[in-house]
Amino acid sequence: MCHPWSDSVATLHMLKRFVATSRADAGAVFAQAALVVVRGAVSPVEVNEVDLEDTWHGLDAASQATWCVENGQVPGQNEALRQANQELVTVSSPSWYASFIAKTVPKGLPLVGVPFAKSHSDSIWFFAGCHQPSDGQPLRGRREHTDDVPHDGTFHIQVSGTKHWFLRPTDELVQRQGSGLRADDKFAIVCGPGDLIAVNTRLWWHETALPAALQPSVSYARDFYLQEDARAQEADFVNQDGFYAAAAISAGTIIVREQDMPDCELPTSKGSRANAQVVELEDEDGNGSGMALVASRDIATGEWFVVYDSDAESDAADE
Repeated sequence: MCHPWSDSVATLHMLKRFVATSRADAGAVFAQAALVVVRGAVSPVEVNEVDLEDTWHGLDAASQATWCVENGQVPGQNEALRQANQELVTVSSPSWYASFIAKTVPKGLPLVGVPFAKSHSDSIWFFAGCHQPSDGQPLRGRREHTDDVPHDGTFHIQVSGTKHWFLRPTDELVQRQGSGLRADDKFAIVCGPGDLIAVNTRLWWHETALPAALQPSVSYARDFYLQEDARAQEADFVNQDGFYAAAAISAGTIIVREQDMPDCELPTSKGSRANAQVVELEDEDGNGSGMALVASRDIATGEWFVVYDSDAESDAADE
């Protein structure tokens, strides 16, 4: 599989440290470095009973409104869902990768929680796609990033087809005592039907890709919490495109001017998470002034933009 990491992915024996022999053992592995894989966590019979089209038609309007393109060109929703439920799709089908969020847990899912979690989110995130390129190259999802989330991790169940995960630890995770990770570690993990991967996407840089295959790739995911009272911080799943750095940005750089600002609400913080501030600058033509978002410190590739909130009395997320 061609990927920027193809020449430096971890060897098999290095990956074994993240593999648990069963769902019951997954918690101990996850505790080491916020990542665990369980092969065959769900039986083939159970995953074969997941019907994505039936799930979709059972959703309310708010859930269906979350349909989102992850990458590629997505056909009409009904056609995409029909393809995702077929064992084989026609060669003429376009390559596509999409997601949607069920605001409540649908019936019929074989696994809706992991035993080492104290609680789980209300929402379930579904991913589906198929990829039949002429050149055999994979279909990459959203580019490498981390997620600004309050939960302790997200578990994904692969229902059909395969999905490739590319992961590398953040500096915070490398510095965690007992993680055993290095700053230059990079891992490539392939998940097939019935496999479970649980990962803290705040602590791991991550990216996924769909390999060239006739069988569609379908999976679902759910957030989990390791503490009883952590659900109080829960925010709804969001699968719309975020606003994060596509490349490294130096402190003082103008990220975007007011007229070019995307239609999304940026998170704010009074603490160290803040990496940008809104300032008034002279217009480029010198005939006036306007607001702009400027980097308040160096920002790494894939880091989400968080605006400094000078009016905030406190920031619970930074405590």
